[in-house]
Amino acid sequence: MRSLLSVCLALLSLGLLTLYSLLGTGAWRQGAYALLGLGVMLALSRVHYGRWKTLGGWAYGLALLCLGLVMVPGLGHAANGAQRWVSLGPLGTFQPSELAKLGLILVLARILEGPPRLLAALGLLAGPFLLTLMQPDLGTACVLLAITLGMLFVSGASPVYLSGLVVSGLAVLPHILKPYQQDRLLVFLNPEHDAQGVGYNLIQSKTAIGAGGVWGAGLTRGLLSQHGFVPENHTDFVITAIGEELGFVGCLGILLLFALLLALLWRFSARATSRFGALLVSGTLVMLGFQVVINLGMTTGLVPAVGIPLPFVSHGGTSLLMNFAALGIVASVARTGQRGKRVEAPTGSWDWAA
Repeated sequence: MRSLLSVCLALLSLGLLTLYSLLGTGAWRQGAYALLGLGVMLALSRVHYGRWKTLGGWAYGLALLCLGLVMVPGLGHAANGAQRWVSLGPLGTFQPSELAKLGLILVLARILEGPPRLLAALGLLAGPFLLTLMQPDLGTACVLLAITLGMLFVSGASPVYLSGLVVSGLAVLPHILKPYQQDRLLVFLNPEHDAQGVGYNLIQSKTAIGAGGVWGAGLTRGLLSQHGFVPENHTDFVITAIGEELGFVGCLGILLLFALLLALLWRFSARATSRFGALLVSGTLVMLGFQVVINLGMTTGLVPAVGIPLPFVSHGGTSLLMNFAALGIVASVARTGQRGKRVEAPTGSWDWAA
């Protein structure tokens, strides 16, 4: 628990410093969410994770309800051409798709305790996946898909079947994407083709990271970061500000901290005393690991830009709260694992329809 908390605090501190450099006093709101998130993590770490076998269904159902409310006029809040938030009046906004990630992990862990059940898992994925795509939010939809495939694999599903699902999804993808999403998927191959349009973010992102050199220009001193040349550099492209102002050393520090976090989750999963606990931790590992890889990849031009924040670092209150909640449940699994026997490796026959 202490090691997990220490890594989270280090990531959080680096993120808050960067956001303060970019937003000034506007970062205090993120700081308030951070304190609330830490409280949620500590509270959930004291709740036995077995209770989520029942409560997980409620969390999943609440996420679906809130995803539906996003589409209701007067309740749904739109920004940058997407309607992804529920308005909470003076309290701000809430992003239900972040709750959907955690809710999906909880219900998948419950149904995958026994033999892997493909159709049941895909059925649980379908609701939040389709509602998220309608917003549109391709990035979160990809995270939901990754969580499902990852947890199916951990539960013992055949890699052949999972590979078939991936190939089928890639074949369907061009037919469901909006034109601007198709442009984003293609422009990373040659961003200079539309340097003032779709390719602008990627070009500026790579320029800012390169400008930081080894040690960076220093907090609040990044020319591109401080003068708005990199759009969304406090959310999805926050690593560009870290690269320009803290340099290669800052980026390396972020990578090492995330590597340590994921290694801890891997160890907790291996030491879990039940299949349910192991799947909860594995789902969280996939959720965070996928977001880290895709976020860093899209800001450096290695993968298409799909709009995925960097966990614990990017600006966003709902994302921060849900990530801390997930780690609180992980901490509960880890505490139990310290006292009990390690769970057997996932086995069992492959069941398509159960």
